[in-house]
Amino acid sequence: MLVLITDGVPRCIDPTTSRVDQPERIGALLTKIREELNVNTFVLGLAVASTDGMPSFFEQALNTFAEAGGTALPGEQKYYPGNAPEDLETALRGITLSATNCVFDLPELPSAARVNSIELDGTVLSDEDWVLASDGTQVQLGSAPCADVRSGSVVSIRARVECGAPSTPTDPVELF
Repeated sequence: MLVLITDGVPRCIDPTTSRVDQPERIGALLTKIREELNVNTFVLGLAVASTDGMPSFFEQALNTFAEAGGTALPGEQKYYPGNAPEDLETALRGITLSATNCVFDLPELPSAARVNSIELDGTVLSDEDWVLASDGTQVQLGSAPCADVRSGSVVSIRARVECGAPSTPTDPVELF
């Protein structure tokens, strides 16, 4: 996995033609990296937004990079935005999660404790959407919740744990 953080602004002009062609050249390089090395590139864009509602040259360049890198997001904007600190945090979280295998380690639990449920952003998953490893040390999410996690839309993953009697819940255990 490669993370490209850029504003999409070309810094070089082809001296033989005096035209800006960096987005296409960089896109070709990212495609080559993806195809020959099997490495996807995630694009975190510090874009200059257009004022007319149409994607700016810079936003188009960022979209080109994301598509070439094999990690284009669905919709008109193909790259992860990073214009504000909270955008950067969300983008990096999404990029990290999109590369996950959806297996999360549990902290060491008391011997009488058992995982009762798993929550994504406070929503309890059905028992069919997650599996506890036989040794009790990991939780694996099913395909639908894993897709949600990989999309970057999930902010927190929690395990609800019971200690002793089934009616004795503990505070949720943060998994991510």
